[in-house]
Amino acid sequence: MTDHAQLKQRIQECCPELLELSFGCEVYLKPYDEEGPYRVLGKIGICNRHKKTHEECYEPGNKCDVNDGYWLLGGDDESDGMWEFQVLENEIGEILGHPIELQHVLRTIKKLPDNKWRGGWGCIPDDDLAKFVLYDWDLTQDLDHQSEETKSWLEKVILGI
Repeated sequence: MTDHAQLKQRIQECCPELLELSFGCEVYLKPYDEEGPYRVLGKIGICNRHKKTHEECYEPGNKCDVNDGYWLLGGDDESDGMWEFQVLENEIGEILGHPIELQHVLRTIKKLPDNKWRGGWGCIPDDDLAKFVLYDWDLTQDLDHQSEETKSWLEKVILGI
């Protein structure tokens, strides 16, 4: 596992909501699909008889069996456009999670044992943390789109690398 993958995993462990299957979460379908990842738009019910969300399926006395599913968004604006589609919950494979933002990074740093970030190997002086928040972290981007220097600093602080 790469240092960046370990960093993301540690942050996801400290902020478990990043792995919730809700709006914005990135997933792959199973079996592995090269078209992905896809973004979750929302949770839905999918009828076994109609193989889609169908208003009549929810009416009392119908003969439909509704299972949990998700609306997903695939593609991107820059290449071949975007499309929406429905999948059953058991078709979701790997959950990549939500984009990691500054709030998640700071909550992870706050959860580190005191000797790791107030002294010891991490030793993050308040000035370094302020510089990181005010100047190094690009507030318009998530963790994956930060500079290599920013990612390296976080790997050192959070993982001790």
